[in-house]
Amino acid sequence: MGDQQPYRFGSYQVYKADSAAFNFQVNVFVNSTSQQSVPYFHQYMYQSILKNVNSKIDFQVYTVPFPTFFVFASRVESGQALDFAAFVSIALALIPCVIVAFIIKERELQLKHMQMISGVSLPAYWASNILSDIVKTYVPIFLILIFVAIFQLEYEGVWQLLILYPIAIVPFTYITSFFFTSDTVAQIITLFVHFLVGGILPIVVFVLQNIPSTTNIGDSMRWWFTPIPTFCVGEGIVFSSTYQLLATTRAALIARGKDVKPINQDVYALENLGGNYLILVATGVVGVLLLVVIEADIFQRCANFSVYRMPEERHDLDLDEDVIAEEERLFKQRLGREVEHRDQQSAPLLDPENQEKSPFEMDVIRVYNFRKAYTSWFGRPFLAVEKISFGLDYGECFALLGVNGAGKSTTFKSLTRDIVPSSGQISIAGHNVLTEFDQARKLIGYCPQHDAIFPLMTVEEHLWFYVRIKGIPRERR
Repeated sequence: MGDQQPYRFGSYQVYKADSAAFNFQVNVFVNSTSQQSVPYFHQYMYQSILKNVNSKIDFQVYTVPFPTFFVFASRVESGQALDFAAFVSIALALIPCVIVAFIIKERELQLKHMQMISGVSLPAYWASNILSDIVKTYVPIFLILIFVAIFQLEYEGVWQLLILYPIAIVPFTYITSFFFTSDTVAQIITLFVHFLVGGILPIVVFVLQNIPSTTNIGDSMRWWFTPIPTFCVGEGIVFSSTYQLLATTRAALIARGKDVKPINQDVYALENLGGNYLILVATGVVGVLLLVVIEADIFQRCANFSVYRMPEERHDLDLDEDVIAEEERLFKQRLGREVEHRDQQSAPLLDPENQEKSPFEMDVIRVYNFRKAYTSWFGRPFLAVEKISFGLDYGECFALLGVNGAGKSTTFKSLTRDIVPSSGQISIAGHNVLTEFDQARKLIGYCPQHDAIFPLMTVEEHLWFYVRIKGIPRERR
């Protein structure tokens, strides 16, 4: 051990010892880090002195600490709750981090769009995702509840917050996913924000509520971030374990004449955890409604709004003769259909039984005066496609050629309703792509520009997946 001294709890200094006169004077030195050293070391010396007088004398000393006073116990429990809230926030922050990655990955690889074209409806797509993600989210939630029971962490009203958390966080994550285009960036930002908001911010609010000069700010901040489910749960854990200490502190401040708001000690009151419960449910409901609005046509049309005017149509384009001839041919088809077949405009162009085209009908695929300008609310519109027209009959093989940036991808995205045209007409077998896409997509087989494949599925699984959502009968598979 070298020059290291063993750890000592105490020692003695006997500076007078007269056994005949029974006169002993001793200094007792104790290590103050050990609370039991003071009575024990005195007892050892008293016992030695008495045994020197009479060896038959023997006694024992017991230490019975006073019960921990309320304020100290509340402070200890508050510290444990802050640690618990921080650790739980890490687990809760990982949940939306995983969800947002899958949603953005499907959008980035156009997997969602491929499913829409193949026959999956938007309500079915989002309903299946919401239900499956909520069920999967309950797995870590139940693990947290099990560990809470094992370690006997009795926080009143907290288990209800954890049960409601998946209902709120799944729609909330879907809405926030529309702010990102990269799954990697979304994961990093989502993890950081939810840990900061769910683990650090509740502690900041708790500190502000306990400082006399910032109690009102702390009480207000408690509700500012509750629409974020992770904060709602984290703040609820902190409040559940500290509301008694907070109430005692507020009562003392009020007794001293401070203008502060008292704390309602009913933990389930609307101003306490009852409000958190309602906000979690409301976040889930509002999230689903916002998802419906975002995916609706009205939202896509509002996205085309810009404070700048749309570029004027150009009439000075130097078009080839065959391009002009194709445009005139489509115009005559439209004019003839309006005059001669006005009562059949809603009829499909393909006979559902023999898939043959009527000789007097328009082309099966028809793009007429298609125009697309990419817009943003405060940015100048960018014109990608200007007045393109072409028509395809059933059985034709057609190639669209052009240099980079000519608008090839934009045209095909409009055919599959991936984007909304600024103007013009696009129809497939007589079905307007904008208003009757549910009928048009039954006739589409689409291979996008990038590989739209699920990373964890095999080739055979892809085939079976699309066969089923296309509705192909089992005997034809």
